[in-house]
Amino acid sequence: MGLHFKETMSGFVTTPEGERQFAFTVNADSAAWTNFGGWAPMTLTGTATLEGVVEDAEILSGSYLEIGVPLHRYLRYQVNFVDDLGSVYHYFGQKTVRYLSFPKTMTTLEGRLFQDGEELGPGTLHFSLLDLPGFLASMRPWATR
Repeated sequence: MGLHFKETMSGFVTTPEGERQFAFTVNADSAAWTNFGGWAPMTLTGTATLEGVVEDAEILSGSYLEIGVPLHRYLRYQVNFVDDLGSVYHYFGQKTVRYLSFPKTMTTLEGRLFQDGEELGPGTLHFSLLDLPGFLASMRPWATR
Protein backbone atom coordinates (compact mmCIF):
# COMPACT_ATOMS: atom_id res chain seq x y z
CA MET A 1 0.00 0.00 0.00
CA GLY A 2 1.17 3.45 -0.91
CA LEU A 3 -0.07 6.97 -0.25
CA HIS A 4 -1.75 9.41 -2.66
CA PHE A 5 -2.45 13.13 -2.31
CA LYS A 6 -3.04 16.19 -4.50
CA GLU A 7 -1.22 19.49 -3.92
CA THR A 8 -1.10 22.89 -5.59
CA MET A 9 1.87 25.23 -5.23
CA SER A 10 1.76 28.74 -6.75
CA GLY A 11 3.83 31.89 -6.74
CA PHE A 12 6.39 33.61 -8.91
CA VAL A 13 9.68 32.93 -10.66
CA THR A 14 12.14 35.55 -11.77
CA THR A 15 13.17 35.14 -15.41
CA PRO A 16 15.35 37.30 -17.67
CA GLU A 17 12.07 38.78 -19.00
CA GLY A 18 10.87 39.65 -15.48
CA GLU A 19 8.70 38.12 -12.80
CA ARG A 20 6.17 35.52 -13.99
CA GLN A 21 3.43 33.66 -12.20
CA PHE A 22 4.18 29.96 -11.88
CA ALA A 23 2.04 27.17 -10.46
CA PHE A 24 1.72 23.44 -10.52
CA THR A 25 -0.92 21.01 -9.34
CA VAL A 26 0.35 17.51 -8.77
CA ASN A 27 -0.90 14.12 -7.77
CA ALA A 28 1.77 12.50 -5.60
CA ASP A 29 1.89 8.72 -5.33
CA SER A 30 4.28 6.65 -3.24
CA ALA A 31 5.07 3.01 -3.94
CA ALA A 32 4.89 2.10 -0.23
CA TRP A 33 4.25 3.62 3.18
CA THR A 34 7.91 2.96 3.99
CA ASN A 35 9.10 5.43 1.32
CA PHE A 36 9.05 8.38 3.70
CA GLY A 37 12.04 9.79 5.55
CA GLY A 38 13.97 10.38 2.33
CA TRP A 39 14.23 6.73 1.33
CA ALA A 40 12.32 6.85 -1.97
CA PRO A 41 10.60 9.57 -4.01
CA MET A 42 6.90 9.89 -4.75
CA THR A 43 5.90 10.01 -8.42
CA LEU A 44 4.28 13.26 -9.56
CA THR A 45 1.68 13.72 -12.31
CA GLY A 46 -0.44 16.77 -13.03
CA THR A 47 -0.08 20.14 -14.75
CA ALA A 48 2.11 23.25 -14.65
CA THR A 49 1.43 26.82 -15.77
CA LEU A 50 4.09 29.46 -16.45
CA GLU A 51 2.65 32.88 -17.24
CA GLY A 52 3.17 33.90 -20.87
CA VAL A 53 4.77 30.55 -21.75
CA VAL A 54 2.45 27.60 -21.17
CA GLU A 55 -0.86 26.84 -19.49
CA ASP A 56 -1.74 23.47 -17.96
CA ALA A 57 1.27 21.67 -19.46
CA GLU A 58 1.39 18.01 -18.51
CA ILE A 59 3.94 17.15 -15.83
CA LEU A 60 6.51 14.84 -17.40
CA SER A 61 7.64 11.42 -16.27
CA GLY A 62 10.60 11.72 -13.92
CA SER A 63 8.97 14.42 -11.81
CA TYR A 64 9.09 13.53 -8.14
CA LEU A 65 8.68 14.57 -4.52
CA GLU A 66 11.12 13.27 -1.94
CA ILE A 67 9.82 13.60 1.62
CA GLY A 68 12.74 13.57 4.03
CA VAL A 69 10.66 14.17 7.15
CA PRO A 70 11.20 13.62 10.01
CA LEU A 71 14.76 12.36 9.61
CA HIS A 72 16.21 14.98 7.24
CA ARG A 73 13.74 17.90 7.54
CA TYR A 74 13.15 18.54 3.83
CA LEU A 75 10.68 18.01 1.01
CA ARG A 76 12.39 18.12 -2.41
CA TYR A 77 10.47 18.63 -5.62
CA GLN A 78 11.47 18.18 -9.25
CA VAL A 79 8.72 19.23 -11.65
CA ASN A 80 9.34 18.81 -15.39
CA PHE A 81 7.17 20.07 -18.25
CA VAL A 82 7.39 21.12 -21.90
CA ASP A 83 6.11 24.29 -23.59
CA ASP A 84 4.31 24.40 -26.95
CA LEU A 85 7.61 24.95 -28.81
CA GLY A 86 9.25 21.88 -27.26
CA SER A 87 11.44 23.59 -24.66
CA VAL A 88 11.86 21.46 -21.54
CA TYR A 89 11.48 23.14 -18.15
CA HIS A 90 12.66 21.82 -14.79
CA TYR A 91 11.75 23.36 -11.45
CA PHE A 92 13.91 22.15 -8.58
CA GLY A 93 12.63 23.23 -5.17
CA GLN A 94 12.89 22.41 -1.51
CA LYS A 95 10.81 23.02 1.59
CA THR A 96 13.24 23.16 4.51
CA VAL A 97 11.30 22.14 7.59
CA ARG A 98 11.87 24.03 10.81
CA TYR A 99 9.70 22.62 13.56
CA LEU A 100 9.46 25.98 15.40
CA SER A 101 8.14 27.54 12.16
CA PHE A 102 6.32 24.46 10.91
CA PRO A 103 3.32 26.07 9.15
CA LYS A 104 5.48 28.57 7.24
CA THR A 105 8.18 26.09 6.26
CA MET A 106 5.66 23.44 5.14
CA THR A 107 3.92 25.96 2.89
CA THR A 108 6.94 27.70 1.31
CA LEU A 109 8.86 26.14 -1.58
CA GLU A 110 12.11 27.84 -2.62
CA GLY A 111 13.57 26.75 -5.92
CA ARG A 112 15.04 27.48 -9.33
CA LEU A 113 13.56 27.19 -12.81
CA PHE A 114 15.55 25.93 -15.81
CA GLN A 115 14.73 25.97 -19.53
CA ASP A 116 16.58 23.46 -21.72
CA GLY A 117 19.31 23.20 -19.07
CA GLU A 118 19.82 26.97 -18.72
CA GLU A 119 18.86 28.56 -15.43
CA LEU A 120 16.09 31.16 -15.79
CA GLY A 121 16.03 32.22 -12.15
CA PRO A 122 14.75 31.69 -8.63
CA GLY A 123 11.17 31.12 -7.65
CA THR A 124 9.17 31.03 -4.45
CA LEU A 125 5.92 29.09 -4.40
CA HIS A 126 3.38 28.71 -1.63
CA PHE A 127 0.75 26.24 -0.57
CA SER A 128 -2.40 28.18 0.29
CA LEU A 129 -3.95 27.20 3.59
CA LEU A 130 -7.31 27.71 1.85
CA ASP A 131 -6.39 24.54 -0.08
CA LEU A 132 -5.80 22.56 3.12
CA PRO A 133 -9.26 20.91 3.28
CA GLY A 134 -8.94 19.65 -0.31
CA PHE A 135 -5.37 18.50 0.31
CA LEU A 136 -6.40 16.54 3.40
CA ALA A 137 -9.44 15.09 1.60
CA SER A 138 -7.19 13.89 -1.25
CA MET A 139 -4.95 11.86 1.08
CA ARG A 140 -5.66 8.19 0.84
CA PRO A 141 -3.91 4.85 0.74
CA TRP A 142 -3.78 3.18 -2.63
CA ALA A 143 -2.89 -0.30 -3.75
CA THR A 144 0.42 -0.45 -5.57
CA ARG A 145 1.24 -2.97 -8.24
